[in-house]
Amino acid sequence: VQDLTIDYEIPPFTQGKILSVGDQTLVFRPDPGYPLPNSTFLTSDIFTSPGAHGGGFLFDANQPILKRTSGDYLPITEPAIDRGDGTWTIKTPFSNLAAAGDRLAYGSRTHFGIRIAFSSDVSFKNIKFYTAPHIAFGAVGNTGQLIFDGIEIRQTPGTNRVLSGVADAFHLQNNLARVILKNSWIQGMGDDALNTYALGMPVGPKSGLAANQIRVGRYDPMKPFRIGDTISVLDSSRNIERFGQGQRAAIQAVESDGNYWRLTLDRSAGAISEGDLVFSFNLAAPASEITNNHFASFRGMFRVLGERSVFANNVIDDDRNAKLLYSIDPYWNEGPPSTPPTTC
Repeated sequence: VQDLTIDYEIPPFTQGKILSVGDQTLVFRPDPGYPLPNSTFLTSDIFTSPGAHGGGFLFDANQPILKRTSGDYLPITEPAIDRGDGTWTIKTPFSNLAAAGDRLAYGSRTHFGIRIAFSSDVSFKNIKFYTAPHIAFGAVGNTGQLIFDGIEIRQTPGTNRVLSGVADAFHLQNNLARVILKNSWIQGMGDDALNTYALGMPVGPKSGLAANQIRVGRYDPMKPFRIGDTISVLDSSRNIERFGQGQRAAIQAVESDGNYWRLTLDRSAGAISEGDLVFSFNLAAPASEITNNHFASFRGMFRVLGERSVFANNVIDDDRNAKLLYSIDPYWNEGPPSTPPTTC
């Protein structure tokens, strides 16, 4: 796919000015031309869709850069209340982070701009992504290579928009594929620039298994495990590595077993319990390359969990974004425990 521009005439988020701050409340005036806080696509997604959540982002009063506060994400816990004069009451437990004059933007976090699923050797070149309702590029279950070359993600030129996308620029889960992101300009998102990871899949019942076997719950329609792949197994809180810190097991056989995959390992599974989480080192897009990109200001960081990956020759404008996670995420079910990518 190449030479494509994606934008929305009416953006899938609202933005405007905070007029005053109260106890867990904000008085908010939307900018002209933006959806009102009670717009159906906002209220239905944030407050009624299973697993959906909404939150606002605080921006500088005079430029589309996130405010420098102890936190810039404001959970929005209830539908906004129309005050009848063009302003709205927004409820958030973190109202103390805001001040009159700040700019606020928020939208739903339930939809993808482009989703690549269960495919092989997919490339995108010269794609301009000016608006995304949630994640710009999402990918799951792919093989071969995922190539992103000359991608431009930024706020729509000639507008006062503070967001390009409500969430991540690239959110890439359970991919055997190697990811190549190069020669791109990324800015303005409400979450991370890049996240490549393997999802922790739960261990099932151990009855009737050999000492070196485990059952792993099915997640995607793909077959996520292959002979020779390596895995780490962690307890459900993701704190204890069952094979020992830094140790992994190799898969010797993979069989379908009802709603599970039955894995035969090269070592004992005696320390593993039902409910533990299995992370495949092969599903976190290993040996990926993130090179020669320019990352202007956005909210979030970089999560590169594929081992042997390279993160090099990139420009990061905002020091708040200069953070790279390369192992188990402390808040999300994302892994595996890994080794740092090559960075420079």
